Amino acid sequence: MKYKFLLFDMDDTLFDFQQTEKVAFRQVMVQNDIPYSEDLVAAYKRINHKLWTDYELGKIKKEEIFVRFDKLMAVLHLTIDGQELEHQYRRLLGEGIDLMPDAEAVCRLLAEQYEMYIVTNGTAKTQLDRLAGSGLGKYFKDIFISEYIGAAKPSEVFFDYVKANIPEFQNDKALIIGDSLICDIGGGRKAGIDTCWMNRKSVDKSPEEVVYMIEKLTQLFEIL
Repeated sequence: MKYKFLLFDMDDTLFDFQQTEKVAFRQVMVQNDIPYSEDLVAAYKRINHKLWTDYELGKIKKEEIFVRFDKLMAVLHLTIDGQELEHQYRRLLGEGIDLMPDAEAVCRLLAEQYEMYIVTNGTAKTQLDRLAGSGLGKYFKDIFISEYIGAAKPSEVFFDYVKANIPEFQNDKALIIGDSLICDIGGGRKAGIDTCWMNRKSVDKSPEEVVYMIEKLTQLFEIL
């Protein structure tokens, strides 16, 4: 068996976060009588993406991400409390257990042969609630969350912590599976770990640093 340790990202790897995010955002807007539109969604995504990218690059602290609705309300010239919207939104995200196709079956079968771990930059409470609600949590030996570690993927600090806290960890026996070319693939490569890119958008060609590429979780069986 080539690999022993499987490190799974959560969002858009095991969970269909795009669907969960879409539903939660729309609910928050409707509940607060804010006109919903695709332009509004695009504005939120631009703000959110910039904040998360800055966090992952170490430019801002985790809590600074959560001014995203304050920034959105400013763009809309509305006086609605952005922190209250954030509170509603994160509660809804925690309730969102939209799984990628075959996620439960794949995790159940792989857990019989491999040591499996979660590695995520997501908000701790949200991620823990989703793992518990989905039933996937029982398949993982530990959950590594950037919020608790104090550093985010793709930083060496994050991956050094993970490796130090997995008993008898070996780089050449580990595989990281994730959708982010920066956080999961780039971070894994720098950490000396083989990478498997979840290519959700079916991009024709994978980057050179990707060891494996899949478009659905069941393809992991072909690799492993």
